[in-house]
Amino acid sequence: MPSRLLCTAGAGRADGKKTASSRFFAFGKPGKLIIFQCSDHGNMITETVTSPDGSVETFSYAYESDNRNNWTRKIKFQAKKPLNILVREIGYE
Repeated sequence: MPSRLLCTAGAGRADGKKTASSRFFAFGKPGKLIIFQCSDHGNMITETVTSPDGSVETFSYAYESDNRNNWTRKIKFQAKKPLNILVREIGYE
């Protein structure tokens, strides 16, 4: 999952929180700038999306984990309202 890779490769901030960013380009013109704040486990906590027109959207994430500390449910929020829920099933041997 690309967003997880960005978080684990992100640089640290002075306050100790991990961050990662990515800028998208369309037809050679600047596109959206996306900045993630990540947990110590590499999971996204917040996502801030700035469009070329200056508009900003902020999203937050909540997780439920199994007994091996792997997330099994990820909820994406905007303005404290859930936008989507991703559930994954992990099989262990």
